[in-house]
Amino acid sequence: MDGREPEVRPEDVLVLVRHPFGDVWATLATWREHGPGSRLLVRPVAAKSRLTGESLPVTMIPLPYRNDDESRAAVRRGEFPVPWGRPFETGAYVCGPFPPGPGRPSGPSG
Repeated sequence: MDGREPEVRPEDVLVLVRHPFGDVWATLATWREHGPGSRLLVRPVAAKSRLTGESLPVTMIPLPYRNDDESRAAVRRGEFPVPWGRPFETGAYVCGPFPPGPGRPSGPSG
């Protein structure tokens, strides 16, 4: 044995995603693919094994996919991009494109 933990497949991890309309369990693979959607501060708050039901530490979710204060701060520092492809501004994700207007980004064209 080399002392390393066995690699856990994202399909075998369930994450509890806290949402304003109710919490939901999803696989880590699904969360990594879709993220928070239009609810940009939605995040996983717990994890467990899909195979055994055993609780797992939330830290087993890779930092870019935790969508918590720590991961958003790392994005602001440029440590990794937003995993779901949205730009990051002033502590919140921007859903754009926005129509032009006062105080709004002008979008990719200018």
